[in-house]
Amino acid sequence: MPKRKRGPVVQKAKADAREIKEGEVEAPASIKTPKSFVIRTGRVGRNVMSLVQDIRRTMEPNTASKLKERKTNRFKDFVAVAGMLKVTHMLVLSRTEIGTNIRFTRMPHGPTLTCRVYSYSLAKDVIKLNKAPGSLATAYRTAPLLILNNFDYKQEHLKLMGTTLQNMFPSIQVKTMSLHKTQRVVMFNYNKETERIDFRQYIIRVKRIGVSKSIKRIMANKLPTLKGIDDISEYVLREAAASESDMEDGPDNTVTVTGGRIGSGPEDQQSDKRAIRLQEIGPRMELQLFKIEAGVCAGDVIYHRFITKTPEQLEAEAHARIRKASEAADRRREQKLNVEKKKAKAEEHRQKTREGGLAGMRKKHAMEAQSASAEDSGAGGSEDEGSEDLDGTGDDAEPQSDSSDDE
Repeated sequence: MPKRKRGPVVQKAKADAREIKEGEVEAPASIKTPKSFVIRTGRVGRNVMSLVQDIRRTMEPNTASKLKERKTNRFKDFVAVAGMLKVTHMLVLSRTEIGTNIRFTRMPHGPTLTCRVYSYSLAKDVIKLNKAPGSLATAYRTAPLLILNNFDYKQEHLKLMGTTLQNMFPSIQVKTMSLHKTQRVVMFNYNKETERIDFRQYIIRVKRIGVSKSIKRIMANKLPTLKGIDDISEYVLREAAASESDMEDGPDNTVTVTGGRIGSGPEDQQSDKRAIRLQEIGPRMELQLFKIEAGVCAGDVIYHRFITKTPEQLEAEAHARIRKASEAADRRREQKLNVEKKKAKAEEHRQKTREGGLAGMRKKHAMEAQSASAEDSGAGGSEDEGSEDLDGTGDDAEPQSDSSDDE
């Protein structure tokens, strides 16, 4: 019997397991990979809804990119299902009279970072600015690399924000990651002058350096256009001059590639220098952190940009929260007792109804039996009387017959 051919999914799983075994590194558990929800609350408008879709695309593949939202859904509905789906972060966009806000929430206990979106550009608008956008079909199959720039970790609120943003994306497994699969970069840049955070997303492009455009076309298996050219040397020498982008490829943005990871030609089997270029694909956002809460959109306010409170006010608020929590606990306890009382009363009523029904059924059966016995006794008495009447009628008939004979 011929051996059954394995499917592509099984083959890929075995290949990944083989790579991990060769590298002697355990595969990271799926529960350690951060997963996210990107949602909006309230009426936000068409542009903010498009921004939600762009952020979901940025967080792929570890997010619910096709999450369906209804008008009746509330934030607590998503919080209720986040634990079952092992969601670790939630990004919530909302719109107020002042502007658009975004909240970064760590599930299930917080903290929650609230930022104001001062300006944003959608991905489709950013891509239109590029001369050669290129293909993005495979760019979103793996998680992006994260860059946090100019974050001052001496300030507690910036340190907490940097840690939260860092935990939103999966950590890099240096021994198991494939460089050719990493195609995107997400950057959060903190501007100390404006105290705002610039969000950008780039796609990684790897280009050859020291090679003219004509040679690049030939090496890419593209047939050159030789119209109006007598010799191939004219085609090669015509674009031999370095372009502006080639002049920018200095030693700071060049890497040495070995082992044939990029390209498939024999020239890639040896050391080769390539230029790394970042092409922006959007979206863009300009954020400013103004509030940090200890819980999930609730709890103690750890940091607030516009409101400063005295220690006495903070202590009074803490006492008020404790009192409110105790009152809520008392209400829950009272509600639980009321529910238990209602259940006991309903059970008692059900028991009485059941007993009353059984008693009624017994009484009905007894009455039916009594009536049946009475009917049986009445039927027996009527039969005896009928027989006596027949005997009496016979005695009276005999004298009549005798009288008739005498006559």
